[in-house]
Amino acid sequence: MEVDSLQSSLENLKKKCLDILDSKEHVKTLESLVTRHKEVAHEKEVITALCNICHFLMSESRLPIHKTRLLYTLALSPVFVREIWSNVQSITVFTNTGKEISLLDLVCRGTHLSTREANAITPLLSLFSSLLSNTLFSVHDNEFYGVEGQRSSFMPFSLKEIERMSAILCNVVIGIIEIVYPETSLTFTGQYLVAMKSVGAKSALLKKDEFYAKEKWIKLLRV
Repeated sequence: MEVDSLQSSLENLKKKCLDILDSKEHVKTLESLVTRHKEVAHEKEVITALCNICHFLMSESRLPIHKTRLLYTLALSPVFVREIWSNVQSITVFTNTGKEISLLDLVCRGTHLSTREANAITPLLSLFSSLLSNTLFSVHDNEFYGVEGQRSSFMPFSLKEIERMSAILCNVVIGIIEIVYPETSLTFTGQYLVAMKSVGAKSALLKKDEFYAKEKWIKLLRV
């Protein structure tokens, strides 16, 4: 009985938290924070924190975008969607040789990431894909193509930007497939692994349980 009572209390607390988070006042404040205050909108920590919250709502609480005020409000905010993409591209790590490299590039190459590295990019990448997909379903053809030199009020990107982005996201999908199914990769062989270990490559030195779980990569593919 005590366990049932505790579970019920936790569920009620969770519902209250979600109600507050998704209230009109709270959503309006968050939207204003990331769209109208440029000095805040360009702070990576703010965008990352908000993306983590939204990612949790979708992946763990399984809340659909069209039924969640916070999610559909941000989906219709071109400024926020562009900011997420900018952050996704700017997340970097340093190799053992001191070279700075984009995590997005590593994913595109099918490179295994540590849990810490993956947690830095997957919530943003997942949220970005979901919000952009929702936006594309919401706009009319005329809004999508727009008028040359002008952009639809709901379209975060121009056609040229979407072309480049599509190519990158296509490589991301291929890279994730190679991570989940390494036998499909033409480069990740036993000899390659030995070579990477010899130069101290982080991905080759990590233990199996230190890598980002394959199940989570698969979940990202389904976004």
